Amino acid sequence: MKPVVAAALAAMTLSCLTPAIAADGLRQSQRLGRGVNIIGWDALWRDSARGNFKDGHFKLIHEAGFSHVRINLHPLRDGKPDAQGELRQGFFTTLDWAIDQALANKLLVVLDVTFHYYDPFAFTHQGTPWTGQRDKTGVVWQGTEGERQAIERDFDSAQAWAGQQNRPIYLGEFGAYEKGDMDSRVRWTAFVARQAEKRGWSWAYWQFAGDFVLFDMASQKWVQPILEALIPPNGTGQ
Repeated sequence: MKPVVAAALAAMTLSCLTPAIAADGLRQSQRLGRGVNIIGWDALWRDSARGNFKDGHFKLIHEAGFSHVRINLHPLRDGKPDAQGELRQGFFTTLDWAIDQALANKLLVVLDVTFHYYDPFAFTHQGTPWTGQRDKTGVVWQGTEGERQAIERDFDSAQAWAGQQNRPIYLGEFGAYEKGDMDSRVRWTAFVARQAEKRGWSWAYWQFAGDFVLFDMASQKWVQPILEALIPPNGTGQ
């Protein structure tokens, strides 16, 4: 197992679970199904009037076929704890709004609790300034047998851990940055999503708006190729 996967899974390991608790966790994970990360970097955490994400976006997410949202939290950044370590009330007001709106639109909610998958990193993060790859572009993912097998090996390792620990797997983040060519991004995204589903995992794509974008806030339209890679229009999951 790759160190990044092993470390993420190890961080999720708690004390031994009773069979009843483990079974309930599996049922809850399966209910989550397909999801998307929202509002992690939205300005609404600091000022609701400046936020890009609105009430109506929850409805659009549900109508597109997603069954849950993952709310990416940054309490030290957005909550601005005081000298006593108390988070400001506005942080909780925004969080309550997001949870209430999600539930009102028949979306389940995950608050952070996850592991991420972005391999091969040179492909998924090409052109990203925060990883030192701003000028490293042109990396493709063709979906060759070797490329597919690399992902399958990683996922099989995670699945083996899940079986040993009697725990469900929730893939809370995966995506390919916009600097990659669209055809490669679609192939990779669809393959990762289907491989997760093949193993009974729930997942959440990174992310609704911002970088790795799924929904274009400027045009108020889905990035259709990525949406269809995640939610196949024929309903077959292929």
